[in-house]
Amino acid sequence: MGDCREERMNDQERGSPPPTAIAEGAPFAEATAEVESEAPTKVASSPPGGEPDDGLFSGALAHSARSPEAELVLSLARASRSFITYDARNVAVRRLLAAYRDTVRRAVAKGEPLTYVIGPFEIYWGEEVVYREHDRERSMAFRLFRDGVRRFTVKPEVGWDDLLKLIEVLSVRYRGIRQQEDDTLTLLRQADFDNIEFEVVDVYVPSEEDPEEAADQQSFIDKAMPPPDWDQPLPALTRPVPIAFKPLAEDQLTALRAEYSEGALVRGALQVANEMLLLAKQSEDREIQGNVVLLCEEICKYLVVELRPSELVKVVCQAQALLPGLPETAKLAEAFGSGDILDRFLRDPDDLTADALMPLFALIKEDHLERVVDRFVEEPSQQTRRALMKILSRLAMGKPDALLSRLGDVPTDRMVDLFNVVCVVAPPERALEAAYAMTEHESPDVQLGALEVVAIDSYNERFHNTLNRLLSTDTPRLRVRAAAIFGEKCGRRGFPLLREHSEQLARNNKLDEIEAMTLGKALMSAARELAIPLLREWIRPRGLKGVFKKVSQGGKATRMLRFAAVAGLEVDGAEQSRKLVAWLSSKSDGELRERCEHALAKMPSAEEVKQREAAKQAEEAAKQAAEQVRQAAEATEQAAEAAAPAATPAKPASAKPAAATKARSEPQKMADAASAKPRRPGVHRGSARKG
Repeated sequence: MGDCREERMNDQERGSPPPTAIAEGAPFAEATAEVESEAPTKVASSPPGGEPDDGLFSGALAHSARSPEAELVLSLARASRSFITYDARNVAVRRLLAAYRDTVRRAVAKGEPLTYVIGPFEIYWGEEVVYREHDRERSMAFRLFRDGVRRFTVKPEVGWDDLLKLIEVLSVRYRGIRQQEDDTLTLLRQADFDNIEFEVVDVYVPSEEDPEEAADQQSFIDKAMPPPDWDQPLPALTRPVPIAFKPLAEDQLTALRAEYSEGALVRGALQVANEMLLLAKQSEDREIQGNVVLLCEEICKYLVVELRPSELVKVVCQAQALLPGLPETAKLAEAFGSGDILDRFLRDPDDLTADALMPLFALIKEDHLERVVDRFVEEPSQQTRRALMKILSRLAMGKPDALLSRLGDVPTDRMVDLFNVVCVVAPPERALEAAYAMTEHESPDVQLGALEVVAIDSYNERFHNTLNRLLSTDTPRLRVRAAAIFGEKCGRRGFPLLREHSEQLARNNKLDEIEAMTLGKALMSAARELAIPLLREWIRPRGLKGVFKKVSQGGKATRMLRFAAVAGLEVDGAEQSRKLVAWLSSKSDGELRERCEHALAKMPSAEEVKQREAAKQAEEAAKQAAEQVRQAAEATEQAAEAAAPAATPAKPASAKPAAATKARSEPQKMADAASAKPRRPGVHRGSARKG
């Protein structure tokens, strides 16, 4: 009581009337009448005679350039609270009311209705937060949301009467926490607005604002009273019984675990939606059906927060199936089947799987593939992009054109990742064509990614020209990878180019140790029989020509070529190669000497070389024996056909004499087969000599 008396005294000292006076009294009418008769004025942010914003809207959005739609909500909040701080006749109140009137006129000047969504502490206009206040005592959004108001719309035809009614309702509600007034929903219904619409839901009224009736209070008191014999002596205790543990049955434990398991609330929400939709279908009351759809909307919002897209789709589809034709159902499907909902789920793709999102993609009518690509391009986190790549791989399966058309538009650091998705969803020939085009990109990273796909292509003129161009780039790591692929694919045809490329880089001092060793191995892969003499010459030139070439190349060039030679000869087990590498190791120091020692340790020994040669000869002998057996079988089959004249139709007299060939004896055919040169099908030129 002391607190209430002190509050009334403060109200009287400030000169502010009680809430009923604000809503119905003469001062309020005088203030509003004066404002209605005034011309539009420009209101300062801090009116004279005080600072109405000081301490009242500390959490509200404040920035230099507000839109008229955002200013409308802020001016409404200022004007509503002004009747608490100031007397209704105060000039500050009139200024705030004038600002409120002018702001509304500017906001509705476009001729379109303004719809605001109310959250617990924020008010949204579209996606823009136009009001935010976390203090419950000051927040207009909190009071509206608590009383069930979820959305309100201001039509372009709104008049001053509706605006005044809205001010009256909010002014009363700001004092309602002390004055036991009706809630906002009741006051809004009583106001009967013409051009302001509200969307509300039924909520529980807080106990401090809806006190129990006297009978209920008395019933509660009766239940709380002690029994009549509460002060009698306590009865004698029976024989003490020890505390025993009673195990629960398995079905009881299962039910108990299900209540507290992950997703229990989600399952409960789905069950509520299902049961309420079935009951609404049985009812013929359109209002009840509309309220059930609004309940489903609240459940869908919860499912969005919990990142449950498949359950969200179930609720929306069930509402469409059981309650078709309702405007509320159409709004529900439109609200949760839009790309904005997809954007919300794509913010946390790590917590979702592509399988969970696929039902949502089926519900959304927009081009969700482009939306996911845009989200992938804008995402800075590599981990999130990997999750989005999995989703793109599912969405773009069978539709590679949508991704191929975007390869030239995305940033360089996203192109390789997007191209990896293309390689999964596109046919091999389409991916290979795109890879050839990407090798001409200016970024080395993109060229490297494309080169890995080009490497699977067979040798052809385009392949040769592309690798030759990449060997001439200024990026060492790109040249290294191109040289390795070139040596594996091109064979003897690419050997002269690799040799010229290696010597040219050495002369121009553009060859480092890693690239030199890669080139040496590539030369051995391309043509072993041609590479071994060349690499030995690079280690220790012979004759005047070799010495002159060594002098003309310079010391660094010779050193780099020796790196290449050692790396290439480490797979050669010939004694001459081993002696040359050992000689170079004794004449070198530093990294080149370490490389020589590594090559000597890796070189196969003479015994291993003999074993490899023996295995190779045995393999060749086995192939020849198999070929002879095949030819003998063919000869036997031909002899069997010749021994069966009845099965052979008679030849006309004019036919060519082929009987002489068939009349040869079987021993003669066997001799011919033995003397024939054995064939080796499928062996390419030079492949038998590769190590």
